[in-house]
Amino acid sequence: MWKFTAKYENFNGEQKEKVLRFNLTPSEIRNLQFSKEGGIDKYYAEVVESKDVKRIYEIFEDLVHLSYGTISEDGDSFVKSEEEYKKFKDSLAYEAFMDYMFTSDDGATKFIMGILPKNYVNRINSPEGKKIAEEHGIDITALNSNNQ
Repeated sequence: MWKFTAKYENFNGEQKEKVLRFNLTPSEIRNLQFSKEGGIDKYYAEVVESKDVKRIYEIFEDLVHLSYGTISEDGDSFVKSEEEYKKFKDSLAYEAFMDYMFTSDDGATKFIMGILPKNYVNRINSPEGKKIAEEHGIDITALNSNNQ
């Protein structure tokens, strides 16, 4: 799970802070993996290599949508719904989040690595994972930090 504290001024001129949470489960990652011919890692690598900014942005927005949620009161569930996502996307907290994502040097990297389950991150940081990243020209030095 990745947490981001959005700091912004609301429409009433008040300074606000809101903790946003993002997470993908192994099941959600499997669904993503099977949604693209050859898997998402191949698809994402091709899109990044194409430098098609519109497609890269669409993928990023899809990951935000898929991973945004709230923790249930008892802490046992991470609740994701279209209603909650729409409220988030219509908020100034969303604007603060997206501003951070596109103005910080490693915000998007931290976000992507932060939403992955820990065992996936461990695989990425393994010698084999580092080799694959190197083959695709991916710098994984910023991947070990999953907080803003």
